[in-house]
Amino acid sequence: NRVSMALAQSLDTENILEIALREIALLLGGDKGHAYVFERELNLARAIVDYPRGEEQPSQTYHVNDNAALRHAFSSPAPLIINDVRELPHEHPLFAEMTDRGLAAYMLVPLLVGGQTGGMFEIEYYNLPHSVDSVKVDLALLIANQASFALLNANLLEQTMIRTRELETLLEAAHATSFTLDLDEVFQSVVRLTVQALDMDDCLLLLYDNIEEELEVMVDFNRSGTRDELAEPKTTFSLFEYPTKRHAMQDLQVVILRYDATNDPIETEDMRERGVITRIFVPLKARDEGIGLLQVDSTVPHRLFTHRESRMAQALGAQAAIAIENARLSTETANQVAQSLVINDLSRAISSTMDISVMIRIIREQVPYLTDAQDVYVALYDAKTNIITFPMAARKGVEYSIDQRVLGVDEVSFIIKNRRPLPLGGEHPSIEEVRRNLGIINGEGSAKRYLGVPLIAGDLVVGVLAVRDEIESRPFGLNDQRILTTIGTQLGATIQNAQLFAEINERVRDRTYELQQERDRLDTLYRVTSELVSTQQDMSAALNRALAFIAETVDADEGVLLLYDVGIERLYCHASAYAPVDPEARGKHPAEMFGEWLMHQRQAVLVENLHRVPYWNENLSTTDDWRSAVGAPLGAPEDEKGVAIFLSRKLANFGDAQLKLVSAAAYQIGSALKDAELVTLIKDQNEQLNTLLRSEREERGKSAAILQSIADGVVVVDAENHIMLLNNAAERILSTQRHTIENKTLKRATGDLNSNTQWTEALSRWVDEARVHNGKLSVERFTLGERVINVQLSPVMIGESVGTVAVFRDITRDVEVERMKGEFIANVSHELRTPLTSIKGYADLMSMGVGGSMNDQQARFVTTIRDNTERMVGLVNDLLLISTIDSGGETLTLESVDLP
Repeated sequence: NRVSMALAQSLDTENILEIALREIALLLGGDKGHAYVFERELNLARAIVDYPRGEEQPSQTYHVNDNAALRHAFSSPAPLIINDVRELPHEHPLFAEMTDRGLAAYMLVPLLVGGQTGGMFEIEYYNLPHSVDSVKVDLALLIANQASFALLNANLLEQTMIRTRELETLLEAAHATSFTLDLDEVFQSVVRLTVQALDMDDCLLLLYDNIEEELEVMVDFNRSGTRDELAEPKTTFSLFEYPTKRHAMQDLQVVILRYDATNDPIETEDMRERGVITRIFVPLKARDEGIGLLQVDSTVPHRLFTHRESRMAQALGAQAAIAIENARLSTETANQVAQSLVINDLSRAISSTMDISVMIRIIREQVPYLTDAQDVYVALYDAKTNIITFPMAARKGVEYSIDQRVLGVDEVSFIIKNRRPLPLGGEHPSIEEVRRNLGIINGEGSAKRYLGVPLIAGDLVVGVLAVRDEIESRPFGLNDQRILTTIGTQLGATIQNAQLFAEINERVRDRTYELQQERDRLDTLYRVTSELVSTQQDMSAALNRALAFIAETVDADEGVLLLYDVGIERLYCHASAYAPVDPEARGKHPAEMFGEWLMHQRQAVLVENLHRVPYWNENLSTTDDWRSAVGAPLGAPEDEKGVAIFLSRKLANFGDAQLKLVSAAAYQIGSALKDAELVTLIKDQNEQLNTLLRSEREERGKSAAILQSIADGVVVVDAENHIMLLNNAAERILSTQRHTIENKTLKRATGDLNSNTQWTEALSRWVDEARVHNGKLSVERFTLGERVINVQLSPVMIGESVGTVAVFRDITRDVEVERMKGEFIANVSHELRTPLTSIKGYADLMSMGVGGSMNDQQARFVTTIRDNTERMVGLVNDLLLISTIDSGGETLTLESVDLP
């Protein structure tokens, strides 16, 4: 009663077995005991409880064929009693097992359920002697039967609870999948509920591709989170290679696969690698069609899957298929709406710009999202050159480069030539078979699928828009082709517009660049000219700075100015851009070789490689560094003043722009040198003129001082009869003032003078007469009031008459003196003449002997007196004649006489 009541009060299998095992072990006096439950479908015995009870729950599972005691319990419902193991024959199967376990005696009590052994109680004895009477054995069997009934009731309750849980699981699955249309959330809910409902370890959800006949991994789930993923998302399984999966998809039935070498070798190998004991394939069926598969794995050994669990798995699969189909339809609808919006935005963005780089960036960002492609690229075709370029190629958002190619027989060329899309991918037919049939040579490397559409603008194909994938082999669908064609149509027209716009911009940029170069050239020339013009005082420093400007502009490493010295008959370094140079030293420079050749050429020259021209000796230590040069003669070619040369250590460092600049700058430098020479000459002449001017001013000052100190009046009249000069004496003699007549003509001066105009009238007349006679005209005198003025006129001749100088002298006093002298001489002459006549008469009388005879001495004295008296009379007569001539009483007659 006590045991029956204890068993009846418990509905827990483990508790029931523990009560029964304890009571039987105590009843039979066993040292240890074990309770087992059989899983006859799997030929397994699972330990449920031990006696005495340990700290850990037993987890051993034994295969029936591996244990002789288990085989006996499986085959016979009778108990097994061994009172002494030593009495067993050594060849008996139990002998070895009991001996290895160290048992002295052993007893097995079967647990009968429904006429079959559903388990057993195992009692172990380790000490001898041992014997059990039949009453106790019967009582032990009775307890075992009571435990069997209790287990039956517990199983019924457990099945009821399992059914309830199954319904709860289905209801939970319906709720979990019906409240969301997000496909990823549905996937996660399905695998999670499947693992929980079937008490499995791993679950893989695969969707069926009826075109490629393959299953694609959508999500995997590990219950413990400790195992690695079964397969990466997007991994595909071809149904042609996995017959068990194909069988499940074709029959739409649950397939349970246990690890066994005789099963599908591919699945068996995969199960072995992952440690899977049992694998269940649950088809996802919607509208009588398979849309995918659930692969559920268990790593628990000897796990038995019942028909109930199979039915549960099928129900979960059907529920999951409906939820996945609804979510997929919703997702596809949402995706199509999103694609339409994105395409609309993409078209608007493309048409709103003329920048191809902006268009390409938009394509790079949006097309992979719309087509779920790994790679996307844009190819542009130039019909003039047959060159295909790839301005954009991106893989998972990261750009990479594709070399340009000539139009040929690759995929891009096929699309351009045939003006139609090209889809590649899949297994039947393979991508290589399609290429071979179309005559295409692989240009896409290891791509497993490919789709390209032509970019058409009017009648022209301007390029190709293509997507490809090196992981996914499923071909791009019609929807992907429609998307690319829509985008390509818009992109083609926009690219053509952008190319035209870019061509115009390129021309504008070229012209702007040319104008900028011209501006820079003019700016440099302006700076050079300004420097040369504004620094005439130090031309060497100005030339150094000008060379530095030019060298910096043309990116030269050295700039030199070589001038030709006629004295030494060679070029010498006059200035340098980056080093001080003493022009007086007439130093040499390596560029002289190039300069001499330029002097002979008389034109600007550009040399890309100095080491390849015959006039350059690269073996010299000072010439080896220089690689390219540009130079031009200074000024006009015929000037032969020298050359300007710019050197670089780089090959081909100079171009036509630098050549033009150097040529123009050299001309400016030549002109500046000419101007400098002229400035120097003018400066010298100016200094000479200044010296002469100072001398002239000094002389003029001296002359003016002398002129002003002369007692005679001086009047200077120019060729136009302007009175230019009048000294102080002239003012005094002519009774006039300088400021009233100076710089006036004689005629105007005569008009301005109210009185005292005789001298101006006379001077005007005398000037005219002097010009006629082209010589000096002396006028003795003229009266000016009470004064007598003497004047002398002399023309100023510098090839021709440029004026007249008149010298006035007041001779009033001289005239008076002359008059008084004349009167005196006349009076004296008359006074002397009377006595002389008397003397002469008496002398003559005495000579004639009137006064008596005279001796010779007296006669000689009288003769002397008479001769001297005659000479004195002749002298007096001459004085009287001169007085008469002075007074105008006699007229002189000019006659010619013969001179001995």
